[in-house]
Amino acid sequence: MSRSLFPAKVSIPAFVLACALALLLSGCGGGKADIEPAKGKVVCGSGPVTAGTVTFVPLGEPGKDTDGRPAIGAVGPDGTFVLTTYEDGDGAIVGKHRVEYAGPGDEAAEETEDEAPPEGSAQERALNAQRLRERQAKQKSQCVLNGELILEVTAGGENDFTIQLSPPGIGQGSGRGDQEFNREEQ
Repeated sequence: MSRSLFPAKVSIPAFVLACALALLLSGCGGGKADIEPAKGKVVCGSGPVTAGTVTFVPLGEPGKDTDGRPAIGAVGPDGTFVLTTYEDGDGAIVGKHRVEYAGPGDEAAEETEDEAPPEGSAQERALNAQRLRERQAKQKSQCVLNGELILEVTAGGENDFTIQLSPPGIGQGSGRGDQEFNREEQ
């Protein structure tokens, strides 16, 4: 006894047509946002910053379809960076971005003594505490981005940015920029 995969009432061409129509109407899940090459240099005082990471976080505009994916660039020894969103060096989404800078070791400096394992000898705990103090001191000695910096990546534009950081001690009240520092003073 032979059984057909399709009921007698549905023909194969009609089934294929229905599947094709369903795929066509469902779409492919949205494409990538418009990307433009973007690069720049990070400076502090009179010289380049030699390490860290720059992040461009897109600020969505009403009615504009963007996936909000940030662009990230590693700061090289000469202070330059090239932004990457989807593929290495492709740039950033067209539009306005909030710029963030993380110095080398910023992630490690956020650790606390409580995160160090409680086990271990007194010597190991003292060494862990010393390392934590050194990381925190290093973070306080780094240049910072004061306040909020908004930059725009334009279609067909040069998109070559200079990001000016402030030297240690200037507007570093909380280590997050002068906005929080000023709020603490007022």
